[in-house]
Amino acid sequence: MASADGKNSRKCDKNFVAAVLAIIIGAIVTLATPELRNFFGLKDDEPTPVVQETPSPTEYTLAEHKRQFVAEANTNLSSAFNTVAGEAIASLIISPIGREPLPIRAVLNGRSHEFTSSAGVFIVTVLDIDWEGKTVAVQVSRKL
Repeated sequence: MASADGKNSRKCDKNFVAAVLAIIIGAIVTLATPELRNFFGLKDDEPTPVVQETPSPTEYTLAEHKRQFVAEANTNLSSAFNTVAGEAIASLIISPIGREPLPIRAVLNGRSHEFTSSAGVFIVTVLDIDWEGKTVAVQVSRKL
């Protein structure tokens, strides 16, 4: 019986040593510095660069009193043209779904207006005003 206990003891010792080695190797793999990992031949793959996509702005031409739905912003846009004291004035109406409309009176080319919708914060920029055709060209982009 003594010899059977000796064999079991050696098997137990071998299993114990194997388990300890596995733990040490696991610690080296997960915790070691890049230099130590390279020394043991455990080179890391090249890190994948993180590329943050910025959605490109979308352009719309708004005909007078015609709603344009901007899906990304979950918002309707429209324009209106009026004459006040003999001056022609273009207005932009930003209507985020579920919120109060934001009328912007006397819009000018190149001016930007920030608005918040359920989809986030956006910027609408007036690109062009066609006074004769009564249209306003705008660009909508997500604020980063």
